[in-house]
Amino acid sequence: MKPNIKIRCADKYEAQKLCSMVLVKGNTYIISVLNIIRNEMIVSLKDGSAHSIVLHDTIEAEKLAAHMQYVFDGTHYISGAEIVHSNTVLLQLSHI
Repeated sequence: MKPNIKIRCADKYEAQKLCSMVLVKGNTYIISVLNIIRNEMIVSLKDGSAHSIVLHDTIEAEKLAAHMQYVFDGTHYISGAEIVHSNTVLLQLSHI
């Protein structure tokens, strides 16, 4: 069974941005979380650039960072990402 995690973003644009960064051709493009400032998560991408994702609140930012850490550690991978409401992203995590 795959765990599904819903992440609420600040708006539709931020949800689209998260989906485009988190899953590209079956792999996440995000390589690390650089910082969390209230509801904003700063991430580093494979191309060396840094970007922010504005989430609904601090709890959502911390929840996403915690689940991404499992991906960075190699215990999980993201098998799916889709926008299920205008500002909510459904992430499907699978065990490696």
